[in-house]
Amino acid sequence: MTVTRDVTYFLDKLGEQIRFLLRSCEAFDNGDDAEAVRIAAILRVLLHDKGRSTSLLTHIGKKEIQFLDTNSGFNPKNLFPTFEGLTIMKAFQQNGPTHVAPLKITPPYRMNKWTTFEKWWNDIVYVDKKKSQFTRKDLILTLSDKEGGAHVDRDIDQKAHDFMQPHPMELGGDGPDGIFKPFQNSPALPSIRQIAFEVLHTLKKEMPELDIPAL
Repeated sequence: MTVTRDVTYFLDKLGEQIRFLLRSCEAFDNGDDAEAVRIAAILRVLLHDKGRSTSLLTHIGKKEIQFLDTNSGFNPKNLFPTFEGLTIMKAFQQNGPTHVAPLKITPPYRMNKWTTFEKWWNDIVYVDKKKSQFTRKDLILTLSDKEGGAHVDRDIDQKAHDFMQPHPMELGGDGPDGIFKPFQNSPALPSIRQIAFEVLHTLKKEMPELDIPAL
């Protein structure tokens, strides 16, 4: 015997997951980078549909809303790695630049837009030095399914493994001493934080009844 839950139940669960997400984002912003793994797991619950796994947004009929896209844009003609898809470079660090989440709707050089979920989920946001491509879906599922959000795998594909390393792009910038230094972190974790920013702004705009606080 099974019990069929109604939309009220799923709306309550959505509110619960948003509270989890806000707390994890606050912890990440306070310096706990590993919190990105928990953020990815929450995003998976909200967004990922596969087989018998149904996302919360599908349960409440909200997968057709427009999603905020802060991606700087993928240019297939660019011969260099795409290293600022969802992040920006924080330069002049002692050991080299770092990738950080901008947490802004309108960074000065980006054209933010609203788009369908399928395009937002599957658009390329990074290309590494080996020409491997990564989408938001790739980043969320790697951290949630492989890196401890919901499960830790013994085996991980080479593409994802390489991207999680400190400088998968072999790019960087000049430090305060004028010497070129590579990035000191992967864009993976700050990108998850930026995706959470996009999702929270999306839900704040499309579902004001959730009363999501100012971001």
